[in-house]
Amino acid sequence: MRFAHLSDTHLGFQREPALQGIERGVFEEAVSECISRGVDFVVMAGDVFHVNIPGMDVQKHAFGQFRRLHEAGIPVYAVYGSHDHSPLSNSVIDLLAETGYLTKMGHEVRDGRVRLNYARDEKTGALLAGLSGLKSSKDLENYKALEREEPEGGSPKIFIFHGALKDMGDGERGEQMAASWMPRGFDYYAGGHLHTHREERGLGGLPLVVYPGTPFAGNWHDMMENSKAGPDGVSKTKRGMVVAECGEQITAEFVPLGRARYLQIREHARGRKAESVARELAGRAAAAEAEGRIVVVSIEGELSSGKTSEIDIGRIRQELKGRGAASVQIKSSISSKEYDIVAEGRSREEYEQRTFEANIESTPVRRAELVGERGVRAALDLFAVVRVPRPENEKKSDYASRITGEALEALELEK
Repeated sequence: MRFAHLSDTHLGFQREPALQGIERGVFEEAVSECISRGVDFVVMAGDVFHVNIPGMDVQKHAFGQFRRLHEAGIPVYAVYGSHDHSPLSNSVIDLLAETGYLTKMGHEVRDGRVRLNYARDEKTGALLAGLSGLKSSKDLENYKALEREEPEGGSPKIFIFHGALKDMGDGERGEQMAASWMPRGFDYYAGGHLHTHREERGLGGLPLVVYPGTPFAGNWHDMMENSKAGPDGVSKTKRGMVVAECGEQITAEFVPLGRARYLQIREHARGRKAESVARELAGRAAAAEAEGRIVVVSIEGELSSGKTSEIDIGRIRQELKGRGAASVQIKSSISSKEYDIVAEGRSREEYEQRTFEANIESTPVRRAELVGERGVRAALDLFAVVRVPRPENEKKSDYASRITGEALEALELEK
């Protein structure tokens, strides 16, 4: 028998049409691999979606792919990830479970102890259990309270989880779990949360732990890793899924997915003038072989002089698009010594106010409402608006629209 293992598809993460097309195409390719290889079932180790309730277009596409698996007679067993988790079971994962397109693995809490619920795959007799990932690493409490009785019957026994195990972490996923926290008695530990492919035998006494990684990208770090490519634009980072074959010993075959081509442009601004960085970036963009590629531009470091606004991000994007780039992703994390004043305060409120006061005094602003006491108040009011995080059930576009409106109101400006 064989089964497929996917994780961290982050459906709905991409907003740009070109990248949305790739994101969906990669998921379709994964489903096609499952069907063509005749897998007996699929396990999904969390973060199937980027938010618990993504846009209707994302849901429609995902349901179409899950229907393909259902019609092919391939069951799906899944857990929440930290992104698609909902404490009230208010998630598309739950809607898919209600329609019969997947089985969500759960647990019970009795007298402060966590007991796993098991599912037996009808066709193969495999026994499956799992624990969902929660936000802010709150799922670690479930592992600490987990009952340690080993499962009986069924082969193979598969545990699905969403979290980073120590010694397998990639340094990008927050607090990591000790392998000793994992339940015992399973043959295959199907991990999610790490975005790079990892496989380890014997870690902490666990027979086989596998992370397939994200099939495409779920954050900026993924896109930067993807863009580490050769001259042909093919990424050097493995992205895909895993197909496990169950014999005397379970083997896990990594199956690459996606055929996007990339170009990385990375510019270090440390100790340089804004004028120099702007000129260098413009030259690199004008000479870039960008045709048909996802171009990832990273600008970082502290300028020795000049303003960050002197580096025209829009012009760089326009140049690369004009050279045929399929998509241009730019992240600028540069700062300037000209705006490097940080004041002290006994409380957060006092710290923020004094920092704004010090910076406004050294900033060549002429508008009366943006200087002096009025300017500090405007800055504090705006800061209070933009620091509020987006609720998990609010779409990014709705959140952006709401925050923009509140920011304009705080600044007493008309749209």
